Amino acid sequence: MDKFEIRRLNLRALIQTHCEGKAAILADKIGRSASYVSRMLYVEGKAGKKGIGEDMRDLIEQSLSLPKGRLDDEAFAVAERDGTAAPSQRLGAGDSVEQGDSGAGAITAALSQEDVLRLMPGARPVRVVDSDDPSLTHIPKVKLRLSAGISGFEVEPERFDGSTTTVPTDWIQRNGYDRERLIAIRVKGESMEPTLYEDDLVVVNLADTRPTDGNVYAINYEGEPAVKRLTRDAGQWWLTSDHADQRKYYRRICNGNDCIIVGRVVRKESERL
Repeated sequence: MDKFEIRRLNLRALIQTHCEGKAAILADKIGRSASYVSRMLYVEGKAGKKGIGEDMRDLIEQSLSLPKGRLDDEAFAVAERDGTAAPSQRLGAGDSVEQGDSGAGAITAALSQEDVLRLMPGARPVRVVDSDDPSLTHIPKVKLRLSAGISGFEVEPERFDGSTTTVPTDWIQRNGYDRERLIAIRVKGESMEPTLYEDDLVVVNLADTRPTDGNVYAINYEGEPAVKRLTRDAGQWWLTSDHADQRKYYRRICNGNDCIIVGRVVRKESERL
């Protein structure tokens, strides 16, 4: 363990024994916010990202009336890491929830994966897998190259953050999709907010070009790629946006060679929370 991990683990135990298990109490003692203390407590596997430096170490030790160097004691840290510390020194499912800076409830103590699964039944841990894991299928990320009035199209690799994305293989099988007919493209513009945001990644099923009311499609609209919702009204198909500002993002009629369906959007991946 490096010094930052040792300090982080020791801080977990010290908050339990000296601050009633509440980051907010330590925050008051050292003149920082509860969220600041929580970030020091829990950066899984990357303790140095919010590392406790020498000045902060000294401040914590002084504020808790600890002997100098207590936060650097590796023996205590090893006991906390390995679960051999006394129960009174460890944080777990009984830790309290405090009000953070924003007024919303925030977990003030670092929880183990086992604690989280007990507190939140049905939660599933993130699993790191190899690139050749058969449970995942790689879908190419592409940019569409279209021409007005032509149903065919070309693609070029999307190099923004890698050339493929992965989806569960059983999701493809469950829905009866052909993996060779799936592509992933990035959403451009704000017209589909709040359903889709710019740079969200969507998976398009090229085998599904039959228009159905209310579904979202990748469209060749006058030679330009667009991701829009198709709606049926007054005997016509319309390209509609989900944005609240319908005066700016008004609907457009979809017919003939000016509006050609490339495929239906069947999945999205977003970093926006």
